[in-house]
Amino acid sequence: MSNGTSASGKEEKENEGQELSLSAALLAPLNSIFEAQVQSARAFLNFILQIGFRHKYEDDERAEIDKKINSSDTDPEHRRELERTRKEIQDYDKARADIRAQLDKSKDPSQQLTPQERADVEDFYRRFGDLYQQCFSYLDSSGNMRTIYVPNLALLPVQPLGISDAKFKFSMEISDTSERYDQMGTVQSEKKESRPWYLIQPKSVRGTISSGQKKENSRAIEIELNVKAGDMPFGLHQMLTAITNVSTDTMNNESIRRPGE
Repeated sequence: MSNGTSASGKEEKENEGQELSLSAALLAPLNSIFEAQVQSARAFLNFILQIGFRHKYEDDERAEIDKKINSSDTDPEHRRELERTRKEIQDYDKARADIRAQLDKSKDPSQQLTPQERADVEDFYRRFGDLYQQCFSYLDSSGNMRTIYVPNLALLPVQPLGISDAKFKFSMEISDTSERYDQMGTVQSEKKESRPWYLIQPKSVRGTISSGQKKENSRAIEIELNVKAGDMPFGLHQMLTAITNVSTDTMNNESIRRPGE
């Protein structure tokens, strides 16, 4: 038999009776706004990293991909996606193995790459480097096939969003006022007398706030947020400028190949 009171009902009743200081009640929605801005910034950074930069697969990730592909429990559509990922990894490994000598030579300041070796290294980084790039091929006026490589981040509208202002209001039932309240401590004079930071002795106001349907004289918090485009962080502006400058226009030949060929 039910005792007529659910666990959630008891918890709600206990929360309604919980006393808060006025400063804590004011800080709660402000803290939520601060947290929302932090989470928004993290989501924006995650977007930049996923859209603009290639993931580097570790050995354990490669093994996990192979395991799921070979598993009979893997959904067929998901298996096809994993197989495409494995193909990208295999293409990267093969291309890196083919020009390992040129890559090692490019990292040695005492050696100088030949024009052909430099073309091989540049082509490798365009196709398999950290930046995701789009390629566009065309025939120039001299009849030569050329390919333009442009990083993804140079093509996308990248603009962070932020909270421009926030308004909140609530009703609070006052249940207690503390007679003694030490605001930021006191400064002791040479005569050991208290010299408070304030001229009027403050009191700590305490009370309760309850949630529920909006009614007259109800105790509730109402929050209104306005979102607008924020200022571009200087570091992000510098990074996007540098990435845009990476865009290249190359002539197709034996060493400059289009992705997938």
